[in-house]
Amino acid sequence: MSKAPATPPVKKRVFVVDDHAVVREGLTILINNQTDLEVCGEASNAPDAVRGLEDAHADIVLVDISLKGTNGLELIRNIRTLYNKLPALVLSAHEDTRYAERAFRAGAMGYVMKDQQSEVLVDAIRRVLAGKIFLRAELMPEVLAAVAGKKDIDDGSPFKSLSDRELEVFQLLGQGIQTRSIAETLRLQPKTVHRYRENIKMKLGLNNATELLHAAYDWVNNKTEEEV
Repeated sequence: MSKAPATPPVKKRVFVVDDHAVVREGLTILINNQTDLEVCGEASNAPDAVRGLEDAHADIVLVDISLKGTNGLELIRNIRTLYNKLPALVLSAHEDTRYAERAFRAGAMGYVMKDQQSEVLVDAIRRVLAGKIFLRAELMPEVLAAVAGKKDIDDGSPFKSLSDRELEVFQLLGQGIQTRSIAETLRLQPKTVHRYRENIKMKLGLNNATELLHAAYDWVNNKTEEEV
């Protein structure tokens, strides 16, 4: 008597949120090539992600931290409110403990750099699906201590007052990137970036654009020296 064909394993469903179509396509190919994972939906922005998740029956959502309009951290907060048990894994171009801390405070279960190898991302997805936290080993103690309330990475720093998006703009300014290029990078209008610049100046007590650029440059370079 012939045996019944084996039942194929149930694949975990991944919802992808990134505002670059080519990135979403690459992630979809990578994930769908895994025997235990499949992409169940995708979105280029936060509102579409919230709508798409309603019927996607996702097991995990993969979120780019820098989205046009509502950024990835705010989206994760919304997801935690609407879909409390749905874990989120952040994809980020920011190699900084401050961003990782903010991601975990928003409700993310993992934080992966975009320049890491594809197998690292796949491993991160599987770890988060298993209920574990994923973060680069060297960042783990400081970030988790901050999230647990034992230490604040920004303790005593004026930068703590900056919103997630303002911190992004501030870092890009410190890297010498002009307003129009920042707008293109973050998929924002130049006037929106200008408004963020004005907010940053006010919060940090800076008098003009020159002081803003000097402060941003000093912050980025001091942070880089600390990480070397």
